[in-house]
Amino acid sequence: MKKILIIILLIIVLFLSGCISIDNPFDNEQNPDENMQIEEEITEENIEEEPETHTGVFLANDKSSSTWYWVYGYNSGFIAQTFSVYDTLTLTGIELKLEVISEPMDLTVEIQNIEDNKPNGVSISTGILDKTRMVSGWNKINLADIKLVSGKQYAFVAGIPDLEPGPVRIYTLYDEYNGGQAFYGNSFNPSRWYLRNDEDYLFRLWGEW
Repeated sequence: MKKILIIILLIIVLFLSGCISIDNPFDNEQNPDENMQIEEEITEENIEEEPETHTGVFLANDKSSSTWYWVYGYNSGFIAQTFSVYDTLTLTGIELKLEVISEPMDLTVEIQNIEDNKPNGVSISTGILDKTRMVSGWNKINLADIKLVSGKQYAFVAGIPDLEPGPVRIYTLYDEYNGGQAFYGNSFNPSRWYLRNDEDYLFRLWGEW
């Protein structure tokens, strides 16, 4: 009887020792710290850095000057300046250096493409300088955003329709800007532009790139 009991106890002990084991919960898994590191690496790989955006003056002809030209709308008081673009970007505004002599009218500014080396008469962006904000010095005019393409020439044109000479002057600089030419005319019509020899208007072009 005792032998039988011993045999039974041995069988129970062997059975229990073969079926019951204490498993390490991390035996079949990676170290949790390693898991976190892998997740962080995957996350960093999937995040693309957004390109930095710059806003400011990208092209200027703005040295000191004491020469000027009348801006108005009567007879030959419209002005135009062609300019060259060296990077593809978005044009957002323009600054013109003006002198206010007496009470002005609103100044209309357009950006146009070039045809036969002159503005082609078709506006691709427009802005207005309100007469109440016009000052002697640099005046910024916000324009409807327009994409400019590297390697192309464009023009800005400006005028105060139906206004005789007197209230506003725009400053010019003697033959300093090599990227374009200055014109004067009777309207924004391309057939009415006449070359201003040896002078360019003062300007600053604003954009995002």
